[in-house]
Amino acid sequence: SSYLSSGINAEYGGPRRDGRKCSKPVPLEVLCEHLECAPFQKMNSSGCGYETRMIPGAKWVGTRLEDISDLERSGRLGFWKLFRYISGANSDGVKINMTIPVLYQWFMDENYSLTGGQMFFYVPAAFQENTPEPLDDSVFIDEFDDAVIYNRAFGGNDMDQYEKEFKRLGEIIEREDLSVDLRFVMTAEYTRPERGPQRHEVIVVAA
Repeated sequence: SSYLSSGINAEYGGPRRDGRKCSKPVPLEVLCEHLECAPFQKMNSSGCGYETRMIPGAKWVGTRLEDISDLERSGRLGFWKLFRYISGANSDGVKINMTIPVLYQWFMDENYSLTGGQMFFYVPAAFQENTPEPLDDSVFIDEFDDAVIYNRAFGGNDMDQYEKEFKRLGEIIEREDLSVDLRFVMTAEYTRPERGPQRHEVIVVAA
């Protein structure tokens, strides 16, 4: 099983270095009114600049990102593989509701260079017990363990912000002396295409 997670409700804003105001993320409570969210439990140990949540174990449907040198193309291909699964390309031929977030798990070597990635959709509660099997061999069902995670969230559509937020989260981890498993880092997207950019997150798992 993998250590993966759903999102966290951390609100950040304020001025950017270039003088523009950062776009605040839409609260999870608002997003989860419209689409089923992966379950989470907020913990009381959140600190300045990050939040802590416990993510109960659950099944997710995933696929490997084929070419990390072209993440845009790989992400697009991965998304449609998973979307076909929930659209009926499964052993029961059933349609499964879309959930949020779209979760990415990233793998790094000892030098923290990216070596691979996977994309996941949360399997809705109605299908957790009897989960249809994918028909595509490159799509799989994985059951993740309970996990405690640390997170930062941001809004807008600036993909460069991921790197900045990971750096900030890393500084917080060092400052707070948090114990984390850096073999696995995650990003999560809570963006409904018809609504535009709404929420992005950077996530690390507590060791």
